[in-house]
Amino acid sequence: MVAKLTGNAALDEYQIQLKTLMSDPKWWVRFAAANALKQLEGGEGMLRKIADSGNDPFAKDMAGYTLTTNGG
Repeated sequence: MVAKLTGNAALDEYQIQLKTLMSDPKWWVRFAAANALKQLEGGEGMLRKIADSGNDPFAKDMAGYTLTTNGG
């Protein structure tokens, strides 16, 4: 929920925390973090970087999914 609010409020200073949440064990936390990142300035670039060269396969998958859909 916090990730969703961060994106809706365009709180760019939380990009690092959202990036960390992209590796959360829960899919719905990764989903909310990815959608919040997508809404922030520079967020799509960060998602592309995660999708292309991230270490966490689940974060990579969620980043790629978010970049190719309208989100949640």
